[in-house]
Amino acid sequence: MSSNPQKTRHLLGQSAVVVGAGIIGLLSACVLSDYFDHVVILDKDDAQEDGGPIFQARKNAPQGHHLHILLSGGSQIIEDLFPGIDKDFTQAGAQQIYFPRDIRWFISNRWFPRHRGELKTFIQTRPLLEAVIRARVRALPNVTLKSSTRVIDYRLGPDGQAVTGVSVLDSDAVRRVIDSDFVVDAGGRGALLTKWLERQTFGPLRETLMGIDLAYATTFFDLPPDPDRDWKMLVCHPEAPQQKTGGVISSVENGHWHVTLAGYHKDHAPTDIEGFKAYAARLPVPDLYEQIKDLTPIAPIRSYYFPASLRRHFDEMQELPDGLVGIGDVIGSLNPAFGQGISNGALQVDALHRHLAKRAERREGLAGLQFPYYAEATKAIDPAWNMAGSENLRDPLTTGHRPWHFALSQWYSNRLLKSPDVHVVEQFFRVMHLVDPPSSLMTPDMIRRVLKVGRMDIGARRVPEAGVHT
Repeated sequence: MSSNPQKTRHLLGQSAVVVGAGIIGLLSACVLSDYFDHVVILDKDDAQEDGGPIFQARKNAPQGHHLHILLSGGSQIIEDLFPGIDKDFTQAGAQQIYFPRDIRWFISNRWFPRHRGELKTFIQTRPLLEAVIRARVRALPNVTLKSSTRVIDYRLGPDGQAVTGVSVLDSDAVRRVIDSDFVVDAGGRGALLTKWLERQTFGPLRETLMGIDLAYATTFFDLPPDPDRDWKMLVCHPEAPQQKTGGVISSVENGHWHVTLAGYHKDHAPTDIEGFKAYAARLPVPDLYEQIKDLTPIAPIRSYYFPASLRRHFDEMQELPDGLVGIGDVIGSLNPAFGQGISNGALQVDALHRHLAKRAERREGLAGLQFPYYAEATKAIDPAWNMAGSENLRDPLTTGHRPWHFALSQWYSNRLLKSPDVHVVEQFFRVMHLVDPPSSLMTPDMIRRVLKVGRMDIGARRVPEAGVHT
């Protein structure tokens, strides 16, 4: 569903506020611009100067120094919101790739088969991704981005049932009120929303945690040309619980290469270059280390710590105020090593867009919209949460609930990941990219293909990479 600046405004209200100017906040503002006269985005950070150093992330996005990939499901939603933005990404230097042709992926103790595939997306730095989307949002005539503004409270109306605006501190530390018909909190995992709900007696809000003790370190290199390098991304995925370290090297803009090393449960990558390279040499395969062993990084090695995946069960709440919803990491903060966060947030934006469109079409108000929206947003999170959790919970050190069917799921997953069937590989990528539901991996035909390996024990040996074919 695309956003059109020429559509009739004020279908649902005069003004809307978005808390947070990250990627999901920007996408949310685009959606809201179709239904409100004016939309203001409130950003804690200082004004962003697009076109600066590619290694410079926003102050309030410490993860912004690290690799970000748009999965195909999220990429398609962004292209629907901003027609032609794929050309903007390309012109800015983002690398378009096809899965699984352009990725060498070592997972389940073997190189995943490669073929042409139809799934396409972009790889780039987070600052480039944000800059391109931010430029499109700034071009919307009824959207204003206000920097150096921190939201400190939500305003409830006289009846205590609807949010009517926000209280903010601006760059001069002056407190003031911004009235609004609708507020979207895209402020991230530490957003004000959850504590505010408890303070106003709407809570408490149930949370689910999965302790993974993940830390990773990232830098950039300039790799020399290599005619034998037939990939744009190389990934080494650890096989838990025996292995706890992994890494990825990815082509980004301006000919640079992004390198991230990650480890779980105390086996964390160091931030000095000697230790960084030694850690790379410990990965299950030497291919990533061979790419960087003789090179000097062109940026500092930066680290990021992620103790646990988190989801908040807004869908279980019996009472919630009208005129306010959370989105993105506010609802679910997913293991960043799987690259699902932005795309999953985009799916939530798409859910919000469809519910707003229904209300506008039926000329209904906003009252009660939060309940069906949260129900759909929860369904959008489930596949990504379950896929990452299935891998993370292989390690007994990972804390979190293991369902009764966990052992059976692992048994099937092990065989799926070792399947040489190109059709299985293609469908796995479609699920991983949040294009198709996980149930598509459990059809009778898929089960027959996955179990074709029979009783042969191939878990202890590496299956050679199949190479690229059509």
